[in-house]
Amino acid sequence: MKVLITLMGPSNWGLFNSIWGMIRSHNFVPDRVYIMGRERDRGEFENIRKMMKPLLKEYGSMGEIRFGEIRGGMVDDIFEKVLTILEKEDLKGNELALDVTPGRKAAVLGSLFAGWKDGRMSRFDHIFYLYIESLRNASRPFILIPMSVQRCHDIPQENRGVQDEI
Repeated sequence: MKVLITLMGPSNWGLFNSIWGMIRSHNFVPDRVYIMGRERDRGEFENIRKMMKPLLKEYGSMGEIRFGEIRGGMVDDIFEKVLTILEKEDLKGNELALDVTPGRKAAVLGSLFAGWKDGRMSRFDHIFYLYIESLRNASRPFILIPMSVQRCHDIPQENRGVQDEI
């Protein structure tokens, strides 16, 4: 099973498009998605969930989508919550991914730190980041943003071996 942890941020399109990008660019279609956000993000979570369901279904996933509440700006809070998810999902042998595209800095940092084990980012199989050269088109669906100005990165996959050299 493929599991994705992603983060609420200032833009619903950032979250939605990054998932679409990882599907199209890396064939990572999540079966379970944890969207971490603040209590006040819960209403937007419902909007994103409604957007994501048909996208995931189109690519063959029934897409179980869960909301995980975090305290805004609290690196230690998201660290603990993401670590709990990682440990539970890793025990099941699931493929684990983190999407850092839409998240606020504290949420991204806490999530990344939760993935560390023995000084390495070994808990995550994938860390996705959708780079868009210009925010001019960023509030559109992924498919309507020119591919020449966006690229979906899978950071660990693109940097295999680099960590061993450092």
